[in-house]
Amino acid sequence: MLRSEFLKSTIALSVVVFSLILAGGAFAQAASFSSDSTSEEPTIIDVAYKAGTFDILLTAIDAAGLTDTLSGSGPFTLFAPTDSAFGKLDKKVLETALREENLEQLTSILKLHVAPGRVGLVDAFDRNGLATLGGSEVAVTLADGQFFLNEVKIVANDIESSNGVIHVIDEVLLPEGISFTETLSTSARRLIMLAIERGVPLFNGGDREACAAVYEIAAQSLLSLGGSELPPRSATALREALAEAEKEHNETSRAWILRRALDRTYLAFPDEEEISLQTSEESTFLIDDFSTGKGLSDLGTRWQLLTDRVMGGISDARTRYETLDGKPSLRMQGAVSLENNGGFVQIALPLDSDGQVFDASEYDGVRLWVRGNGEPYYVHLRTTQNILPWQYYSAAFPSTDEWRSIDIPFDRFDVQNSRDRLDTSRLKRIAVVGAKKEFEADIAVGRIEFYRS
Repeated sequence: MLRSEFLKSTIALSVVVFSLILAGGAFAQAASFSSDSTSEEPTIIDVAYKAGTFDILLTAIDAAGLTDTLSGSGPFTLFAPTDSAFGKLDKKVLETALREENLEQLTSILKLHVAPGRVGLVDAFDRNGLATLGGSEVAVTLADGQFFLNEVKIVANDIESSNGVIHVIDEVLLPEGISFTETLSTSARRLIMLAIERGVPLFNGGDREACAAVYEIAAQSLLSLGGSELPPRSATALREALAEAEKEHNETSRAWILRRALDRTYLAFPDEEEISLQTSEESTFLIDDFSTGKGLSDLGTRWQLLTDRVMGGISDARTRYETLDGKPSLRMQGAVSLENNGGFVQIALPLDSDGQVFDASEYDGVRLWVRGNGEPYYVHLRTTQNILPWQYYSAAFPSTDEWRSIDIPFDRFDVQNSRDRLDTSRLKRIAVVGAKKEFEADIAVGRIEFYRS
C-alpha cells in the first residue's frame, strides 16, 4: 500500500525535523565523557564524572561548550549542583535550558557557578564575595552551622582536582531576569505548517493517500513532542482525529479529518511571534500601512488584485479598504477554486514605481499585521530571477479573527518552480495570497514592512 510505504520512508525524516531536544535525550550525552583522565591527576570534569551524581551538570557544560575550559589548566572553583538539585527546577525550564536556541542563557547560568582560582570554602567565607566567570558575584555565608552560597546550601566542600576545587550545592543558581525561549509552541507551529505545505500539493495533485499520511505523521509527532503540554483540547482532538481517520477508508475524507485537527491545534497556541505595533525607523522599512485608502502604497505603487482567471481558472475575489477594530486595512475576500488547474487569489504590489529592482538585502524578512478567517495564507515574492508566471518564492502564515503581527524571515521562503535561490537584492513584487485548496478566502492586511532583527 502507498500509505504504509510512505509512512516507512518518511518516519526517519519526521523524527529529525519534528522532534524537540528533550532533556532525557540530552542527559545521555553524559556517557560521552571518558572516565579515564589523560593526566596523572583528574581534572574538575573527571572528578565530577567519576562521582556519578553530576550527569545533568556535565551535560549542560558540554552543551554550552565549556568542557574544554573546565578541563584546562585553570585553576577554577566550581559550585556544582547535583542531579537532584537540577531536579528541583521546573521540568519545562530544564528542558528548554538544554536546547540549542538557549545556549547563551545556559552559558550565563553555568558561568555563575564558576569562579577563577582555587578557593577553599573557608577562604570563600572570609571574602566579601567571589567574582564568577559570568561577571556576577556570589557570596558564601554561614547560618546555624550551615554554609550557604547566596541562599543555596553547600552540602559538600573542598573536593580537590588537578585544576581546581569543587563545592557541592543542592540547588541551581539562576541569574536575575534569566528567561528561556519556549520552543514547544514554535516547533509545533512549524511542524503543522510544514505538513500543510507538503500535504496540499499532494492533495491537489490527486495523491490523497500520501497527503493523509503526511498529516498523520504530523499529528502523531505533535503528540510525541509534548502531548501532555499541548492545550488539552488540542491533544484530545488530535487523538480523536487519528482514531477517526484510522476507521475511514476514503483517503480524501481521511486527509480532511486530520487537516482540520492540525488547523485547530495551530490556532490553539498563543502567538509567540506577536510584537509591539511600535517599531523604530532604523529597524523597519514601511511598504504600506493603508492609511490613505486610495490604492497607493507608501512606495507610490498601486496594489493589484490578481486571480487564476488570467490562467483559465475560475477563482474569484474582491478587495476594499476597510477599517477593522480601528485599524485601516486592505481586505481581500473571495472563493478559491481548483477547477481548470486554478487555485489562487492574491493582492500584489510592485516594489518600485519605475519597474526597477528593490534591494532589501539589508533586512531580514517581511513583517505584516493580518486578520483573517483562520485559514493559512501565503506571502509571495518575485525577483528579476523569475521569468515565468509560476516562478516565485513562497512562505505560509496563519490567520485568526484578531489582529496579529507575523515575522517571516527571508530564509523561510521556499523557491517555487525554479532553481534560483532567493536574492533579496533583486525584489520586484510582493503579494499576499490565498491558494492551494478550495476555500473561502478572507484576509485583511493592516501593515506590511521589511524588518531588521
